Amino acid sequence: KEEIAFYPKVEVYLKDEKKGGHHLIEHGIKEHRELEVELKKLAEQSTITWEQIRKAVAKLMHHLDEEETDIIEPLRSKLDQNLQLELAQQFIDAGRLASKKPHPEMSKNPEKAPRDNIDVGLAEKH
Repeated sequence: KEEIAFYPKVEVYLKDEKKGGHHLIEHGIKEHRELEVELKKLAEQSTITWEQIRKAVAKLMHHLDEEETDIIEPLRSKLDQNLQLELAQQFIDAGRLASKKPHPEMSKNPEKAPRDNIDVGLAEKH
């Protein structure tokens, strides 16, 4: 949902920020893929240690902290309340449209999945 509804707006509205909207979403997508790989590894193991869980949670918290600091706060100052509500609705709608299963091409190598595959779930629904 985030990559479908939220990240395209980030690229547009934060293009003039210090880190640049394009860089921010590329970095965010890269972290999403790393988290997916980490969680897939955990899911495939028969036993999981607390250290592995802490490592996965630390990666997730790092990602959430970066998004809050580098994306959400700057974006909030650039969007009026109507645009914020519109974006929230698009996020909700994306959840209904997005594929619940990963696209077969993405599952082969998720950490290197091209950005063009973000809208795969939407394409499947049309």
